[in-house]
Amino acid sequence: MCLPLDKEHIVKSDNSLYTSTKSVEGSAPRPTLAPDPAAKIEGSWNVQIFSTTQGVLTQQWSLKQDGNNVSGTAKSKSGDLPFDAKMDGASLLGTITDGNNKYEVHGTVVKNDFDGTIKMGKNEWRMTAKRSK
Repeated sequence: MCLPLDKEHIVKSDNSLYTSTKSVEGSAPRPTLAPDPAAKIEGSWNVQIFSTTQGVLTQQWSLKQDGNNVSGTAKSKSGDLPFDAKMDGASLLGTITDGNNKYEVHGTVVKNDFDGTIKMGKNEWRMTAKRSK
């Protein structure tokens, strides 16, 4: 239930959270939270892409990470493709480039698991990955 002037759950147009130092009937002011540090995605990943037309496709990602910046390669049947991404906490937003085609990769990293989607144009597929040991 929303309380008047309680906007901590609403995002402004610049994607920052509203903050308020006003207390609501006896409650303490809510602290402003620091952004989550980038999840660790560096390493090798075994990836499965679930295509409705081609079945299950596999890739091997080899990624390096410098803070929020991620780069590396996605090995597929087309060879080694460049992979570039940014981390925002546990969320990854990146691209894999295959010639003139760019695939958007969106997902979430939790320890040794990655779940998300890969999209090109109007086509979007579910994907999952496990960190190689």
